[in-house]
Amino acid sequence: MINAITVSDAVARWAGHGAPSPDHIGAALDALGGDGRMERGLARLAAGRAESESPAESGSRAVMMVAGVPPPRLQQPLFREDGSFLARPDFLWPEFRLVAEVDGRVKYLDPTMNGGQGAGSAVFLEKEREDDILAAGYAVRRWGFRLITQGERLAALLRGAGLPSGPPQLM
Repeated sequence: MINAITVSDAVARWAGHGAPSPDHIGAALDALGGDGRMERGLARLAAGRAESESPAESGSRAVMMVAGVPPPRLQQPLFREDGSFLARPDFLWPEFRLVAEVDGRVKYLDPTMNGGQGAGSAVFLEKEREDDILAAGYAVRRWGFRLITQGERLAALLRGAGLPSGPPQLM
């Protein structure tokens, strides 16, 4: 499931940039006919979201779908009460006042990904950003790649933050 959603997100992200669209790929797959696996594959392809910006975000979404938590808004700007920009989190559930972020080491250690800052500065700026989000009344949850591969632990983290869970949204 994680691999399927990661590929579906990439297809959605690259559609219109010289890559075939999800509809085009879906039509080609549908023309092949087949058993239930084809329908499952088409459903996973349709679940792709261009706003998912990394394999970690895509994998996290796959875990969320299996856990049956409400779908988050992806990369949606968040504003303070005065209208000023606050953040653009990976995942946002405004109705639950919850922001979630999935980060890899590269965000903090690779100068091309953190504006040329050292790791310490990148971590400190991210801490300040999180403090601002908390001050605005949102809870924040964070995880890395390891929790994506331990889906039940990630699902428990999200449920512990107040997200309800229901039946899986996609299998």
